[in-house]
Amino acid sequence: LAHALNVDGGAPARDEAARRVSEVNQAMIEAMLKVPTFNMQLEALREIKRSLAEAARTRDRRGSGAQLKGIVAWMDAKRVLPHILRPTYLHHKQYVDQVAAV
Repeated sequence: LAHALNVDGGAPARDEAARRVSEVNQAMIEAMLKVPTFNMQLEALREIKRSLAEAARTRDRRGSGAQLKGIVAWMDAKRVLPHILRPTYLHHKQYVDQVAAV
């Protein structure tokens, strides 16, 4: 799917490919957040950070914040922030650093 972002199919094709990649990425993050191990939670945070960074780059290149707004809406709907702010791993510096980056 990520390859489809670079295929010359015009803006509508790129937007559709970006939407599909985002959906797959969000599903992967949701699955990671369900696994209660420290490493999986940390990786989920890193993926969220990467998604937000990519959406910000897309916004800067195209002048549209739709992808970034979509990720934030998804995070709100799935209650991602309350999940990552649970006190379970907040005593680990690595985890806190990733939470702060999100």
